Amino acid sequence: MSTLKISVALVAEHDVTVDAEAPVSELQPEGAAGAPIESVHVRGSLAEFEDGYMFRGEVSGTYHHACDRCLASAEHPFSREVLWVFVEGSAANLETQGEAGGEEEIEPEDEDAPAVGVYSGNVIDLAPQTWEEVVLAIPFKFLCRPECAGLCPGCGANLNFESCRCAVTEPVETKNNGLQALAELFPDLKPGPLEE
Repeated sequence: MSTLKISVALVAEHDVTVDAEAPVSELQPEGAAGAPIESVHVRGSLAEFEDGYMFRGEVSGTYHHACDRCLASAEHPFSREVLWVFVEGSAANLETQGEAGGEEEIEPEDEDAPAVGVYSGNVIDLAPQTWEEVVLAIPFKFLCRPECAGLCPGCGANLNFESCRCAVTEPVETKNNGLQALAELFPDLKPGPLEE
């Protein structure tokens, strides 16, 4: 059994403490794009809650990716506090209940609202909720450090460690040629006097 699958019978007797390291291959749904992380640490407690079960804890790990500016190896640790509620049924039933709009419906703008997951049978699987947290925590930009200077587009020098090796042979033009390329496409069109 997976380290993130917990028997409902165990939770019925007493709260279950979870402290598990799960490889990302165990979390990633079939057909989903991968995430630049090897394993995820899930820590917390699963307990009975009204008509279901509630997990309160933390998901953490470290992303490994090439820096978007200089291509050096970059690491980004993350840690997210989570609150998940699991109800018995299927994802389709959960969507139908949300559309029906009962009194217990959770408003999407409520930041403190727990994420709702489903379970069926005698096992609660924390993997789908964990994968969601991993995907939501991926940084928009991977940088080896915030002040990374990147690579020179001319010579490819890593400007964090060395100076640019490009030789300036031509003066840099400061004249604004705005639509010059457009004029070259239509040489027959010549600007005439402006009509008032």
